[in-house]
Amino acid sequence: MGSPAAEKRAIEQMAAHYKAAEKLAFARARERRKGLANAFYPAMNRIAAQLAQEGGRGKTVLSAVATVRRSIEATPADFWTVVGQVELDVYIAVATRTLSKPVQKRASKPNVARLVEAFTDHYDRTKGLKSWGSVYDNAQFVLLKYRRRATAKELGAVDALLETLAGFAGQKYDPPKHAPRAEGPVRDRLRRGGKS
Repeated sequence: MGSPAAEKRAIEQMAAHYKAAEKLAFARARERRKGLANAFYPAMNRIAAQLAQEGGRGKTVLSAVATVRRSIEATPADFWTVVGQVELDVYIAVATRTLSKPVQKRASKPNVARLVEAFTDHYDRTKGLKSWGSVYDNAQFVLLKYRRRATAKELGAVDALLETLAGFAGQKYDPPKHAPRAEGPVRDRLRRGGKS
């Protein structure tokens, strides 16, 4: 394992490089008169780096989401554009610390259950693709940093989401040893298929 300082520098460099790549991608898309098509990839990685840097505080993430969504929607549908929409929802939930909370005030289903359903719907159409390994890696990059600062309820939501994505990637999720494995209403409800 590397040092925390080296990790912090590497993530800062990642954020800077993807921010530069994002500017180039959006400029090139506009030059080619393709609007925002195909510019979302570096933007998504820049957002992931920001969330990893900020441990889930991501105030600047929310301002970028609308532009990234427009880029995804302007790009022909494929595995990454569909999964990218759900990843953006994960990033919003992390930035607002609402993985374990209902999406709407009167909803009984936590945000993480909706995200698991969206990933599962996509997985059911794309089983066997090795790309799920990359989705899981990206989720770990952001969510394991967030997990260090998460409340008990958010911890359960993080673990439930990572456990699901690990399964899609053909891997097993083992929560980090430095924090107890989360249990609680969100995780238990997801195990029972969303039933209370």
